[in-house]
Amino acid sequence: MQTAIYPIILLSLLLCGCKKADLKGILNLNRNEISVIGHGGMGVASTYPMDTYESLTAAITAGAHGVEIDVQMSNDSVLVAFHNTDMNSNTSCTGKINEYSWEALKECEYVKEIFGVYRILSLPEMVEFWQDEEPRIIVFDCKLIYSSNFNEFLETYANQLIKLVESINFGGDVLIESQNIAFLQLIQGLKPTYKLFFYPQSFEEGLSTVTANGLYGITIASSKITKEQITEAHDNGFRVAIWNVNSRGDNVDAINKSPDYIQTDKLKGLLRLLK
Repeated sequence: MQTAIYPIILLSLLLCGCKKADLKGILNLNRNEISVIGHGGMGVASTYPMDTYESLTAAITAGAHGVEIDVQMSNDSVLVAFHNTDMNSNTSCTGKINEYSWEALKECEYVKEIFGVYRILSLPEMVEFWQDEEPRIIVFDCKLIYSSNFNEFLETYANQLIKLVESINFGGDVLIESQNIAFLQLIQGLKPTYKLFFYPQSFEEGLSTVTANGLYGITIASSKITKEQITEAHDNGFRVAIWNVNSRGDNVDAINKSPDYIQTDKLKGLLRLLK
C-alpha cells in the first residue's frame, strides 16, 4: 500500500509543474525584500469587489505591506476608488464615474447577489476609515478618464490627489503611478519628492521615460519584463513594480525576477511563499 503512494505523488508534482521561489536570490533596491501589494485589495478573483473598503482592509489584515487603489474623479472633483472604465457590469449604475457627482455616486453599489452589496467609496473617506490597520504602502493607480478639457482635468485631478496625499498621516509610503507622462510631470513640478511611477507598454519605453524625467520607478505587467531588465532598471537606480500576477506560478515567477513591489491577485499565496 505504501509503495503505491509514491508514483501518485510524483505524477502530481509533474502535472502541477510546481516551481520554487528563490528567496535567497532576491536582489533589489528595497533592502533585498519584496513589498507585497494587494491588487485592488484582495485581487480580481476575491469575493470582495476590487477597491472596496472590505477588499482593501482584508488585504491589510492578511499581512500585505500595502494596497493598490484605482483612482478616478467624479464630475465635481471628488476622487473615487473604482477600477473599471464604466459601472455597467458590476454596479447598480451605468456610465462612467466622471459622469456623476459624488452625491449621485453614493447611490451606486457593487452588486454581487451571492455575497452581498458593497459601496463605492471616495478616497478621502476611505483614508479616514483606516485607523489602527493602515497599510505601510498605498499605491494610487491614476486612471485619467475625463470628458472635459484635458488640461483643466489634469490640473484639478493633480491638486485633489496632492490634497489627499497630504492628508495621509500614517507614516508609510505613497506611490503614484500613471500611463500619462504629462500628468506625472505636473505632479513632479508641484511635489518633487513624490514617488512617481510610469506605467509603459514596454520596458524600453519605461526605462527611457523614467530616465528622461527623473521618476522613481516603472510599473509594468510581469509578462512584459524579464529578470535581466529589472536588474538593468535597478542598476540605473529605478524601482520596479510588477502586476498581472494571478496564480501561484505567477507569484513564483515574479519573486524570481527580484522586483521591489509585486501587485498580486493571489495575496495570501504570495505571503506564504515569502515567509
